[in-house]
Amino acid sequence: MKFSFEKELQELKRQELLAKTTGIDMYKELANIQRSLLMSYKGMTRELAVVALCKDRAFARRVMNLIETKDVEEIHRLWMKYCKGK
Repeated sequence: MKFSFEKELQELKRQELLAKTTGIDMYKELANIQRSLLMSYKGMTRELAVVALCKDRAFARRVMNLIETKDVEEIHRLWMKYCKGK
């Protein structure tokens, strides 16, 4: 089966909802692990951070904030826009 970022992101959201609704720590931990794994998808976080350093300060600050908060959806969107295939 081929890896699909979108399917994995849907699975992450399902796990986070399950963690929130049940309050079970195991589900929370699994969701955190899944989010961390998606952050490293094809090195996108690292690649986006490098690109951000070459742009203006506001963009760099925004990207660093996204990395700190582990906003994998927005990081992926920006990676697709600024990095993928370039």
